[in-house]
Amino acid sequence: MTTQTKNALKTSAFILLGLALLWLALRGQDTQKLWTTITGADYKWVVAAMSIGLVSHILRALRWNQLLAAAGKAPSTLHTFCAVMVGYLVNYAIPRAGEVSRCAILKKSDDIDLEKSVGSVVAERVFDVLVMLLLLGMAFVFQYDLINSLYHTLKKQTEGVGGNSMLIPVILGFLIGCVVILLLLRKRFVQLPLYHKIKKLFLGFWQGLKSIAVVKNKPLFLIYTVAIWLCYLMMMYTAFNCLPATHNLSFTNAITVLVAGSLAMIVPTPGGVGAFQLISAYTLLLCGDVDLEVGDAWANIVFFAQLIMFVVVGSVCYFWLIFKSKNRESNRANA
Repeated sequence: MTTQTKNALKTSAFILLGLALLWLALRGQDTQKLWTTITGADYKWVVAAMSIGLVSHILRALRWNQLLAAAGKAPSTLHTFCAVMVGYLVNYAIPRAGEVSRCAILKKSDDIDLEKSVGSVVAERVFDVLVMLLLLGMAFVFQYDLINSLYHTLKKQTEGVGGNSMLIPVILGFLIGCVVILLLLRKRFVQLPLYHKIKKLFLGFWQGLKSIAVVKNKPLFLIYTVAIWLCYLMMMYTAFNCLPATHNLSFTNAITVLVAGSLAMIVPTPGGVGAFQLISAYTLLLCGDVDLEVGDAWANIVFFAQLIMFVVVGSVCYFWLIFKSKNRESNRANA
């Protein structure tokens, strides 16, 4: 089987997974009520939320420039912004390909080595993960009742399946058994490709964490990081205003929805489709007096508004970079 065939099958599987999750999110709902809620939304708040999201991407480009400058490269902020937006757009077509594609764009536009740009992206993701963990902790502290409700919901779903009282001991026993097996077979385990992939992942995380040591203006880097995630939060909080049922949700609810939505993006579907709608809708259901149809309507409004923004802005950025690249090559040929 060729690499192209494997990639095509993998992409098809991701798309089918996304459609399956989207079907699961919408299953059994009143589609007429869902559509009426979507069409009746106040879209000026959606536009405002997407504008805030656009600011976060500009800040991401500025932060990425700091890491690239530390590696001895200094592309223009416009080029890095365009690369970021094209990368997000690619993620909607091929999950997980956006990060590599934006590095490839800078290779073409500014002749930046892929190794250096990919390393800077890894560093970016490390700090984003740290912020995500912080927000997860905040969500647990400020939204304990919601998380407790979620726990009881899951507990109720597991009742009758082998007995809920045995669930925790079985899980603990399974984890302990895995640790014992790994210790007994550690010499064989270190020879497996999986071991080297996990080791490479942790080494990449550690190298990314250490990379801030070479950033010239460390306080500015941290300010950019906080500002990016604050924009994400404000985007969610602003989007709450588009529907009457979500209008009164709090800023702490926005933290919880952002964390849930970000975790949904881990699922390898195009742009998080299906996973984002499913998880966000149920999170809103637990956040307040929001029924499932309204939660799904809100999640679909936000998801497809972002999709439209990335398609429009990402496409403009892509064609602008192509146009500029052709002009540069033409000028070199005429020189």
